[in-house]
Amino acid sequence: TRLPTHEQLVSLLVCLASNDFTIWDELLVAAGFGIYPLGAILNHSCEPNCVLYYEAHTHRQIIRCIADVRQGEELTHAYIDIAAPSHQ
Repeated sequence: TRLPTHEQLVSLLVCLASNDFTIWDELLVAAGFGIYPLGAILNHSCEPNCVLYYEAHTHRQIIRCIADVRQGEELTHAYIDIAAPSHQ
């Protein structure tokens, strides 16, 4: 087997950092991270129509709509904590 080159490793790590999701426990303490392809394809919105969360007993990421979504409308979520304070 051939090991990946430095450039390939960097590329993989960049993809990982851009598409991983923090897994929170029931006390909202970070317990690790996971790769969830369906969640990773969703785009960001400051007014999202979905939230993503981790279901510990099934090890699945759940996508839940928080607003009415019309057929054909894009599902979006916030890449950041929209409840956190912001700086202008």
